[in-house]
Amino acid sequence: VIAERDEILAASTVQASSILHSLKDNKSIRKRWRFTVMQEMENPVTNTPSKSDSLPLFTLKRPLIRGGTRNLNLFEPRWLKMIDQVTKEKNTLDAKTFGCVRCTNKFYSAVSVNGKEGRYADIIFEKVGSLAKIKELKEGKRPVSGDRKLSVSIEGGDSFAVDESSLSVSDGGYMVATNVLPVDDGEFYNIPPGREKKSESVRMVVVVGLLHGNGVVDLLSKS
Repeated sequence: VIAERDEILAASTVQASSILHSLKDNKSIRKRWRFTVMQEMENPVTNTPSKSDSLPLFTLKRPLIRGGTRNLNLFEPRWLKMIDQVTKEKNTLDAKTFGCVRCTNKFYSAVSVNGKEGRYADIIFEKVGSLAKIKELKEGKRPVSGDRKLSVSIEGGDSFAVDESSLSVSDGGYMVATNVLPVDDGEFYNIPPGREKKSESVRMVVVVGLLHGNGVVDLLSKS
């Protein structure tokens, strides 16, 4: 049991190191913001269209590949607002798209935002993502609360890279990129000249109990 715990702690440390390297190498973005947790009736989708080149971003644990399908069960108010915003701006279902990016680390905590219930979000996600086409959309209700939910079937499309300077947060609490750059499948986004970041070593502080210290250090030295 102790050995297994050492392996888990060492693996978490290696993963954290990999995420920090991706930030230093300009392959990932860290975004922090606050948003309110409101039901749709309190903060309905507006009739004002968003910018034509803006792209709502949805975070996934696993990357969405071209032609790959995924079924999303959405009930958080911010994601319901995002889908409503996307669908109301397009006439045909196949044209309804948003962006999917792989989230490598996330932290949420409850906070007060302007006197209302809210969340503090701190997430790290990869710059390169995929467009997601909505193939099927079903309305539903959650079994106990009766709150609204959506079942959304999506299909992966073209790859893109997020320009960090164009990243913002919508009134609904989800991220929006107003400038995304196309990239070839399987290739990483080429950083524009003058914005390269030299890869640096990462210093980390790993806090473990005395019982696991030697085992974790030994495993890390071999990784």
